[in-house]
Amino acid sequence: MGSPYPPQQPYYMPPLPPYERRPSWFQRNKKMAIAGGCALVALLLLMVVGFVAAIALWVMSLVKSSGAYAEAVDLARGNAEVRAALGEPIEEGWFVTGSVNSSGASADASLSIPLHGPKGAGTLYVEGQKRAGVWRYSILEFEVSGTEQRIPLLASVPPGESRFPQPEALPPDPSPQELPAQPAQ
Repeated sequence: MGSPYPPQQPYYMPPLPPYERRPSWFQRNKKMAIAGGCALVALLLLMVVGFVAAIALWVMSLVKSSGAYAEAVDLARGNAEVRAALGEPIEEGWFVTGSVNSSGASADASLSIPLHGPKGAGTLYVEGQKRAGVWRYSILEFEVSGTEQRIPLLASVPPGESRFPQPEALPPDPSPQELPAQPAQ
């Protein structure tokens, strides 16, 4: 007995079309992805530059708030030779170089302060120590830019007439024999 079903023609399946993968998100949005990546890199770079600038401004404000900086700039502004070289008003530059190390009533300063006026510019050099709340300068002079001219600022202030003590006007440090005896413990 045969099959209850009628004989069938052989089935021929047509060939499948080649498989095409759907493009990835990046392939579909390449321009937007590149623009977003560039924007992210630019934002990160801007944040790093802003952070570094904030630290630099903070450090500059600390240096500019030191007594040595303020006293030296005041003394330079009050000096007739500096006023003649720079003109008036005398203004401070942005980038002070050097250092100020302080510990309580003592401090050390070594600064190069740019100054400029309508006639020219120059650098104020300051080196000093603060002991017992008083600054004593070993170097305090102004160099006019483009020349070898240096204007000593300590020599122009008469001793006793300024809040800027002269190194030679200060009393000498006491010798060990002059110090009071320490009680034995």
